[in-house]
Amino acid sequence: MIVKMPGQCVFLVSMRTLSPTGNVETWLALAVGLGLVNALSPLHDKGFIHRYVTPWNFMVPMPFSMDNIVKRMVIMDLSLATRWSPEMAYDAAVRFAGTVKYSSERALNRRTVGPADDFISVIFIVAELISGKLPWRAVSKIDKCAAMREKFTETDEFRRLPREIRKLYGKLCDSSPSDKPERVHEAFESALDRRTGSSLWSLSAMPAWLEMPGE
Repeated sequence: MIVKMPGQCVFLVSMRTLSPTGNVETWLALAVGLGLVNALSPLHDKGFIHRYVTPWNFMVPMPFSMDNIVKRMVIMDLSLATRWSPEMAYDAAVRFAGTVKYSSERALNRRTVGPADDFISVIFIVAELISGKLPWRAVSKIDKCAAMREKFTETDEFRRLPREIRKLYGKLCDSSPSDKPERVHEAFESALDRRTGSSLWSLSAMPAWLEMPGE
């Protein structure tokens, strides 16, 4: 189902719905990742983390274009957002908050999370866009999903990620929840530049299947 909202926006999940193959080109998935990072970073700068990063909680203004995807992604749900500070203590067990499919291993293990965990969720969304699925798509139990996260780097879905994003994933997993990750934008931009160059920003670069019905 494609949900179109007033103001000519659609949920990010509609992108896979529209795709005839269920996945998208790597450069387009990277553009989505960069758009999500751009949407989340101001939230982190204001001292909050999202904790609920999924394709259902972000919208893209219409028409689909690189400008709208990368620069104008809209956060639709802040119901699980919570305050974050590098001075806070992060060694306590907590109740799980988020979505099993896209949450980080740390979140699934019921540990306190930080900005890095939001960005790990972004990488899972990008991996799903590229491969059409995640390794744990049929798994609903939190503990089993947490165990599968430990082996994510051994999966085809991980190997299909550009090397810049694979390296970023490792750094994010190794970071402390009290850290504010650096060079996240740069990793996505570098991966994009390596594939597309300046032509990325041309509206004509959008795949034909991204045209919305009635437009």
